[in-house]
Amino acid sequence: MASFADEFLEAAKMLEDEYMIPAIVNIVFSCELYLKELQIKAGIPVKKIHSIKELFENLPIEIQNEIEKNANIRCFNRFIKEIDNAFKEWRYAYQYSPLSISLEDSFRLAYALKKQCDSR
Repeated sequence: MASFADEFLEAAKMLEDEYMIPAIVNIVFSCELYLKELQIKAGIPVKKIHSIKELFENLPIEIQNEIEKNANIRCFNRFIKEIDNAFKEWRYAYQYSPLSISLEDSFRLAYALKKQCDSR
């Protein structure tokens, strides 16, 4: 699953300068896949959901703490709430306008999740 997440993360990097909405969708989906991979590695049953917040909170607290530390996002808990349903919202941005999300923090979270997956 992590290899798919890597591909979505790479796609987001290629899109970020010119196509913000597809970049956000790809980066958030990569986060979802990394979180699900971490759950598998921790022996936690994976739910068929897109909620970043719920997937994150299902991880053991020590993994959550490492991710938060490595992401280096100033208001981490607020950001997790902000990105929680971004996969759905940004795919249908025309229905949810106006939307706002930090692309920089999204990448920080994705790379922290990737690092966690790679180290386990």
